[in-house]
Amino acid sequence: MTVKSTIFCGCSYTQGIGLKLIESDPDLWVNIIHGTTPHLAKTQLINRGIGGYSNEQIFLSAVKNVLDNDCSYLFVAWTSLNRLTINPSVETYTTSVYLERAEIPDININPNLTISGKYIENIRDRFFDLTHEHYALVKILEYTALIDKLCRSRNIRVFFINAILPTDPGYFVHVIEPERLPSETTPHTQKNFNLATRDDNEYWQIYDKAHQAYQDTGGLSCDWLNLDHGFRKHFYVDKGVDNLHPGPTSHKLFGNFIQQKLLDHL
Repeated sequence: MTVKSTIFCGCSYTQGIGLKLIESDPDLWVNIIHGTTPHLAKTQLINRGIGGYSNEQIFLSAVKNVLDNDCSYLFVAWTSLNRLTINPSVETYTTSVYLERAEIPDININPNLTISGKYIENIRDRFFDLTHEHYALVKILEYTALIDKLCRSRNIRVFFINAILPTDPGYFVHVIEPERLPSETTPHTQKNFNLATRDDNEYWQIYDKAHQAYQDTGGLSCDWLNLDHGFRKHFYVDKGVDNLHPGPTSHKLFGNFIQQKLLDHL
């Protein structure tokens, strides 16, 4: 009899970069919840977290792994919004450039052309400045709804996790009371929709429009374990061996939190 699997898809926070044993490290939150949740412990663990993955890549990975494996459970951990990988040329070596807010090296391509890393950084920064996070959040919720629909068609339980999304607690709660005040919305909401530059009427128009877009995706009604309580925002308390990613204490805190939330859904 074939043992079914539990699959985790995500970025470096799922893969375990920053921990001594990476995906094999017992302190990795993935391993904590797989090993301590009876329903999951009976399955084979497959960790498909890849450092640097964007949310689009995580979406594609989740779909591919559902189609390629006989799994009972799928966990999809969404990452930060501003991530993009480009390839300026096809060469015998990789020309892949990972775009996030970090230093980029020069890229040499045929014929004898060097693309300055500073030039790429300048384009990246301007591109990200023109990309409002609201639309990226809508896309993530659309991805979520599509994965959920696929998993339901294959009798797979799927759970969604906020690893590095920037939202704060209550961000997706739509305030609709007749006497509502802008101050009742979350600080991140006020910043995202530029409350300081708008009168109340315009703010509420934009706010309602945004929340209708979130609702229309269908993604909010899926099984989220920590929609507004992200790993980086609330559980990053120590650094790993690379002095960048979360350390073992952070993973333990997050793993225990997610495990308790998961038990409420099983």
